[in-house]
Amino acid sequence: MQKGLMHYIYGNGPGKTRSSFGIVIRSIGHNHKPIIIQFLKQSSDYPENERAYLERLLIDLNDLLDKYKIENAPSTSYPKGFTYGEYLVFTKLLKVPVIQIGKPTFLLPHQKPSKEYLTKFKFGMELIERILNSEVYHLVVLDEINTAVKKQLVDLNQLIHLLRNRSPQIEVILTGREKIPELVEIADYVTQIVEEKHPFTKGIQARIGVEY
Repeated sequence: MQKGLMHYIYGNGPGKTRSSFGIVIRSIGHNHKPIIIQFLKQSSDYPENERAYLERLLIDLNDLLDKYKIENAPSTSYPKGFTYGEYLVFTKLLKVPVIQIGKPTFLLPHQKPSKEYLTKFKFGMELIERILNSEVYHLVVLDEINTAVKKQLVDLNQLIHLLRNRSPQIEVILTGREKIPELVEIADYVTQIVEEKHPFTKGIQARIGVEY
């Protein structure tokens, strides 16, 4: 791609993450290099040797890993959560790096994020800056970042600055329920996913292989 564009996918319906991952599949078919950063999520299969995993990326992060003390040890404060099917497929089968900036359990509206959690998001934003300023990855997916902005875990002005000043060939996708006017304004594609009907209303819970 000579010129990377920006996609903004939002709405209360299911399918925002799925839509972005469809573009990832297409990009792989044309030998592009995608990378996925997921906010507010952490698969139970996310590697305990996190530093070694991040060191395998195609950009040098050693100074950043030292700064935030990213080590090869699991966080003892986070319980195990969902095993996300897409995480397993991308990392183990397609060899697409998936970096998760979150924890296994959802951050509920009344919950105050811990200091450890906030530090993780600061690391995530510096990681994104490093990726967007490189010329290594063709497609960058920022999954659930809209919600992270809404929860004030990500600074909106900082994010806009990073997106506006990214390497020109990088295609970027932002997902999340929320419509944030400032991000809509700078996006090239804006897609709203609307829920008309959902099995949750009948008491059917999230199903393995469909919702996660």
